Amino acid sequence: MNAAVHVRQTTKYFSGPALPGWNIKSPRAIRNHFSAIRALDQVSFAVKEGEIFGLVGPAGAGKSTLMRILATLLQPDEGEIRVFGYDVVRQKAQVQRLINQVSVKASFFKQLSPLDNLLLGAQPNRAQSEDLPEQIIHLLARLGFQERAMVQPMEKLSRPEQQLASIALALLSRPRLLLLDHLTAGLDLFARYRVEQLIREYRSQHNATILFTSRDWMDAARLADRMAILYQGRLVAVGAPADLYDQWGAGNYAADAAPWQAGVKTHLVVLEETNT
Repeated sequence: MNAAVHVRQTTKYFSGPALPGWNIKSPRAIRNHFSAIRALDQVSFAVKEGEIFGLVGPAGAGKSTLMRILATLLQPDEGEIRVFGYDVVRQKAQVQRLINQVSVKASFFKQLSPLDNLLLGAQPNRAQSEDLPEQIIHLLARLGFQERAMVQPMEKLSRPEQQLASIALALLSRPRLLLLDHLTAGLDLFARYRVEQLIREYRSQHNATILFTSRDWMDAARLADRMAILYQGRLVAVGAPADLYDQWGAGNYAADAAPWQAGVKTHLVVLEETNT
């Protein structure tokens, strides 16, 4: 099976305020800066076409940074990332035609309703369809929207409802690669199950590839075919959820992952206890 996403030795730095007179333009200069932060550190993995793949780790692990690079919103300082063979830096336009990203910070026309926003957002991404309004209403209903909420202005909806609307828009655009950054953050248990069911159906119907991030091991394991564990910007392991949880030796470890394993194990135990 071909790789939908190929991440090779990807590193990303962020720097703090520069000292007066400093001119920081290159990755090497950033590395030498006293306050440089390595958000991603030589991360490598591949996602198969048609796979649901989770990026799991605590806050600050580098998950959202990697998603922003995949979405062409950031550039890596080192390494290479390809989406269906296209380089996310040199072939940005081709990549953008194949992806759609959902974030908890997704923006809408706040004066318009979810129905109107989705009608506007879906039309440029697909052929005109007379039954598009009915499709949107059906999709919103499956996500738990009541009829009244479908026609209320977005500004009157709760944050979780706005997030569900952004997921609906991404599904309507039918991308080959769907990027979901913390897709279930802030959603109740029933909404999470509805979203997960729709994602599985979307993958099956369109042979789409799904890449999502989560801090919650149990949620991620329930949805993903495989997962990558990120910790402090490093890739610790890649494998099937059951293998990673039940047999820590399964999966593909970075050669120097040992210093992070204890911290990750502790984090996973805490997550399990808080979800039982």
